Amino acid sequence: MMGCDSNFSRLIKVIPLQSHHRHSILTASVSMLCAAGMLMTQAVGQNPAVVDYTPSTLVLCNANVAESVELANFYAEARGIPREHIMALKCPAQETITRDEYRDTIEGPLRAMFDLKNWWTIDRTPQGPMAVESKMHIIAVIYGMPLRIAPIPVPPKTDPETGNPVPQPAAAGADSAASVDSELMRLGILTPTIDGPLISPYFDKDVPIANAKLPMMMVAGRIDGPTPADAKRLITDALIAETTGLWGKVYVDLAQKTQGSYKDGEEWIGKAGQNFLLHGFPAVVDVHGPTFPMNYPMGDAAVYFGWYTGHADGPFKNPNFRFRKGAIAAHLHSYSATSLRSADTYWVGPLISKGAAAVLGNVYEPYLTLTTQFDTFADRLLKGYTLAESAAMGTQGISWMTIVVGDPLYRPFAKIDPEFNPKQDADYKAFYTAMQRWGTPKEKKNLIKNLEQAAKNLKSGNLYEALAQLSQEFNPDKPRVASNYYDDAFTAFSAPTDKLRIRLLQIDLVRRTDGKEPAIGHLKKLLADRTFASIPEIEAAKALLLQLDPPPPPPPAPPATP
Repeated sequence: MMGCDSNFSRLIKVIPLQSHHRHSILTASVSMLCAAGMLMTQAVGQNPAVVDYTPSTLVLCNANVAESVELANFYAEARGIPREHIMALKCPAQETITRDEYRDTIEGPLRAMFDLKNWWTIDRTPQGPMAVESKMHIIAVIYGMPLRIAPIPVPPKTDPETGNPVPQPAAAGADSAASVDSELMRLGILTPTIDGPLISPYFDKDVPIANAKLPMMMVAGRIDGPTPADAKRLITDALIAETTGLWGKVYVDLAQKTQGSYKDGEEWIGKAGQNFLLHGFPAVVDVHGPTFPMNYPMGDAAVYFGWYTGHADGPFKNPNFRFRKGAIAAHLHSYSATSLRSADTYWVGPLISKGAAAVLGNVYEPYLTLTTQFDTFADRLLKGYTLAESAAMGTQGISWMTIVVGDPLYRPFAKIDPEFNPKQDADYKAFYTAMQRWGTPKEKKNLIKNLEQAAKNLKSGNLYEALAQLSQEFNPDKPRVASNYYDDAFTAFSAPTDKLRIRLLQIDLVRRTDGKEPAIGHLKKLLADRTFASIPEIEAAKALLLQLDPPPPPPPAPPATP
């Protein structure tokens, strides 16, 4: 029933993930999957195993934080979770706690409550004592609960020459630190080992956690953010998006670096964007090394995947930027979730403050292998799984560093209905419908023909923009066709921010086909156009010009006069 012993063995192959490591080469390529005959092989939302998790969800809040208890009650009522499943624990109110504090105020009381309420059955197994039956599958961790468990210091060694103590770092992959959420996922595994991660028996599965026959494990999501209001919005936005649908663009930030094993990270990002595109969500892809430039006009952002920097930058510094309601966002970085209380530092807090409803992060160095694999995460979301299940199926390790912030029961794609309020987001729904009907290698001409007709009928800049992107994949040797679509999009759009994005995409097309120098010339013309002078997004063009054409270094200072 438990599987082989290796399910709970320690991971030994670890690769550091640092802010300067970005790798791999996958773009959101339709043509690559067309050639393989894989386009649109599975319809979205058709997974038959949609489980009602309200009877098996545990809600954890901090009895010492009034907003935590209030939000837990709000969440349970909003989702129909039984009130007796709300557990108010008396634990520290700070984000970082010690291992002893975790055991005494969270793990110990929870295990005692599981025993008291007969929520599980514990038995001895070849892997040690663990839950062999459980009534709980999902944990919702509420604002005010601690975020991460500090590492236990490694005893110092003595310098043989001086006799002074020398601090010792933990061995790679053997750290005793963890996120509270990831530690909670192994609550039903009573073996008290803490050094390093456990291999998750749920990793890469394609089955609801309720049907996975893994009673020793639960999946977790954290309803949290810089403020209680941010955390509450995660709940309300998820409920709205489940009703109206999550429509908009997918933004993918690649780097085209392939050094060593780090290419895996970029492949995950590229495949995640690819999956969304093939399922009917238009994608904007940055294939260059730096992140999207400062204040990039990231309009209608429903999904974002990227990696590179230690703190939110680029579009997320734009005071006008806001994600679409229910948006999914993830930036792969070792310390993206060091704290959730800041709207300006690290990544998770800023992404939430900008309106994202589902965000992935890491509280300490996780090593690349043990971060959430974005491609699996995207695949499971698109199949209709919950946010917590999707993240857990994409993550190899538990009792480790990852978190997922958002309503754990959020299912953004369990039901995709373009006919619901058809006039709202009509162009995005038209693109989705076209990809569903004609998104196969044999139907490529019909796909383009019908999208062209829809773009004309709707006078849609979004559809012309999507056509330009598809044209570059279907006909990479005909950049003029894509440029013409961009011209149509520029005409159809009315907002200066959208028009600016189209010009930046055209300049990027020039850069990739004709080289850097022509692109620099077009950027200078764009900056001279007073149409965009007053909008914050023009900073993106300035930043891009500095990347491509940096000013010469200043002359050396003259020698000092004696």
